Order: sequence, then C-alpha cells, then structure tokens
Amino acid sequence: MSYDLRIVSTSEPDTSAVSEFLSKRSANDRFRIDGCLKAGSGNVVVSKEKRGEFVPVFMLDGAFRIEVEDVDDSLVGRVLAPQWLIEINVPSASSQSELRLARSLGVYLSKAFQGAMYDPQEDDVVWPKKRPKHYKTPQGAESISVVNLCWYLPYAKRDRRTARLFVEVAQRHLYECLPRRYGLFEPFQGKVEDGDYGGFYALWDEAAAAPFGDMVHFACSAPCYGGSVSFSDPRDDMPRNVDAAKRVKLQVDIDGRALQDPAWRQATVALFQSLARATGSFYAIAYVETGVEAKGRSLYFTGESETYPLPRHNRWLGIPAVPSWLTWFGRPYADLVQSACESHITSRFEEGFLLRASDEPLGIRALPQNFPEIAVELQAKMSEHSLAGHRANFFGPVVKPTDDRMTDKPADFIPPLDRD
Repeated sequence: MSYDLRIVSTSEPDTSAVSEFLSKRSANDRFRIDGCLKAGSGNVVVSKEKRGEFVPVFMLDGAFRIEVEDVDDSLVGRVLAPQWLIEINVPSASSQSELRLARSLGVYLSKAFQGAMYDPQEDDVVWPKKRPKHYKTPQGAESISVVNLCWYLPYAKRDRRTARLFVEVAQRHLYECLPRRYGLFEPFQGKVEDGDYGGFYALWDEAAAAPFGDMVHFACSAPCYGGSVSFSDPRDDMPRNVDAAKRVKLQVDIDGRALQDPAWRQATVALFQSLARATGSFYAIAYVETGVEAKGRSLYFTGESETYPLPRHNRWLGIPAVPSWLTWFGRPYADLVQSACESHITSRFEEGFLLRASDEPLGIRALPQNFPEIAVELQAKMSEHSLAGHRANFFGPVVKPTDDRMTDKPADFIPPLDRD
C-alpha cells in the first residue's frame, strides 16, 4: 500500500513548482521529473538518483477539477473556492526521508497555489494547522461598495432547521459568513465558541416565534460584515399585512473590495446559489450599494451613499422591479417568469434558476440594460418613498433610510408561498 496525501487548492497547480522545489534541495541529491500536472495529462513521477540510476520515489496524480462537495471535511474553510486536487502517492517501500520529502513538497505546493494538505492516514491537516484569514480589511477610511445577499424563504421555513442549513452551507462555501456573535440588539450578547451554534439556533427559534415578528442580527468575519434574519409579523388582521405573504428574510453583507478577486466572487456566487437551493428560497437577490464609507470594520451611510430601491415591508410584496447582479427564482416563481428570463439564465436546477448579470458585482447604474422584464402583476408596487431611492441612483445621492416604512403595496398576484 502507498502513503497518500491530498492537496486541495484555489489556483491550478503547475509542474514548474515541483521543479522549483526540488531544485532547492541538497546539491548532493539529483531528481528527475516525468509527466505533467496539467488537467487530463495523467501524473508526475518524481525519481531520485541512487547508485547511478534514477529510481521513482513518489508520484503526483492530477490535477483534477473538483467541486466544494469533494473536499474532505477537515479542509472545509481552509481553502477559498477550492477547484483543484492533487494526490501524492508514496510507495510503502519508501524511506522516511522520502516520505518527509513528499510531505514538504505538498506543503510547498499548498502555499504556492492557495491550498491546504490533508493526510487521510492520520486524519489530520498537515498545512495550514490553523484556519487562515483569507482577507484582511484595510484600516484606512475609504468609500467602498457593499454587496448584499438576500434570500426570501417561505414562512414555513422559519424554524432552526433553516438556521442549521445556513451554517452548513456557509461552512462549505464561504466560511467567513458564519455568525461569530449574535443578538436581538447591540452589543450582541451571544457568541459562537468552539463551533457551538446552539445559542444561535435557540435565539433564531425565539425570534421566529415572536407574536409580532422579530429579527436576529449577527456579526461575521472579514470580508463579511454581518447579517440578519427577519421573520414577518404573523398577524393577518393588521391593515398593513393584508394581501401580503409572510416570509423569512436572510441577509449577509460583504465588502465589495474582496470581490475584486475572482476566488471571492466564485465563493460568493456558490454561497448565494447553494443556500437558495438548500433552503427552498422562492426568490433571492444579490445587489451592490456604492459610496458607503468604510473605516476598518465599521460602515457609514452618508448623503453620498446610494441606496437600493427594494420594497420596505416585513412581508413579501412581490418581485422587485429592478435589475441586480445576481437573481434567483425558485418555486413557484421559476415557472411564472421562465419565459421572460430564458435567454438570461446562467444556471438551471430542479429548485429554480440563477441570473448573473455580470462577472463582477456592479451597482445599479453600471448593470447591463437588458435585464428581463417581469410581468407587472408579479411586481411589488413601489411607493414614492422607495422610488425616491431608485431615482437617486440615477440623478443624485440619497441617505440610506433608517426605518422600515410600510408604504409599499403587494403585487396584484402573489402565488402561494407558505409551503413546507
């Protein structure tokens, strides 16, 4: 049997890195490399000169394209947007020095291609020993863009099973979005320690059962600022709630500077899409607010900040009639808008489909102008208060509203959403 090591990385590995590593070994050792690490090219055999002839000492298989689901649990969160796998196979007859050489090469390749290495025999992560910080927030004051991810779920999805799904999907796709501290108000009283989310789940259940609706806020790790989950006011006899559907809204805010890196974009899109599918979101949107003042981990909305024109209500009023960077249509909306969106669909699944308007996140003014036209009867009726934000994005700045005025109206048709 061989001794195996697995390397998962963000960047595609290159054979030249193997050559560079071996060239730095002792001048008394001579190595030969046969093969190539390129995808589909087979493998690389590393041989060492012994008594005048080259003898194979270990082999590298790959590189193989992988999905997040293929990553060993021990490596989850250690590699941003994992895409590649290399396996190092060391024959059982190899010496301890040759095994150490293979392990050292694995660490070298992990560092070179933004990866991590796992030892399945020991069920242990060889490198890095601690979960790395993939992003460091600049400390100076700067005007930035903030990317907002919002998922809208049926009210039947309000219990802690959804909270568990959120944690599980974030762990796989964007570890930095996991709640660190949480509460109904600031300063947050709850804290996640040693991976125990029991308190977070309990507070989620408490807010979901509130007689007038409630909201749980949470703080995340950079580049994610934080997020919230809000539950509709369940009282159907309130005038403002008439004809509007109860829903659960989950939101996470991300530093737009990080998403200049393709790996962060890939991880963000994967989180957005995977969570929409896992939770049965009937609608989800990822949009960009520009001109937000950032200083360290603090955000400030000023008269120069652009607000996004979404309906302001704690119930579902219908589809927002505005373009966005990412848009998810789940059931039952996917069937109702498919014909209008057909030429814009980026990814299609049994649970719904994704529209991606551009590669990089763009503010509303910079988005392509060919966003599909959704039937008017499915659109939320925007009030003057909300439309003012829409006009401001084109004609001037607006201060981000600090309240949640219930002045928008439901669409003429809202399909049944309260499903299990």
